[in-house]
Amino acid sequence: MQILIDLTYQAKVAEMNLYFSGSLPICRLMTSSDNEQWVVSSEVPAYDGKANEVNVVTFDVGSKMAQFLRLEIQGRSKGQTLTLVEFDVWGEIN
Repeated sequence: MQILIDLTYQAKVAEMNLYFSGSLPICRLMTSSDNEQWVVSSEVPAYDGKANEVNVVTFDVGSKMAQFLRLEIQGRSKGQTLTLVEFDVWGEIN
């Protein structure tokens, strides 16, 4: 599964927090200035949480310039649940 985020403006992205419940597979956060050329900026390992608990993982981007973010979520095993609750992106708009 992929989620595309358009920040509308170029920004110096520092990090993204992803709030979720259930089992989170390996996730990769990609950044792009033009929605064509993508760079892997951060990756988090799988996390096996409970369906009734909200957890957070932080993607440390390291102050990269980007307008677009693409969250790539790897497949889950049969029977695992995942609920994406919220995300927030931190950085500076130039």
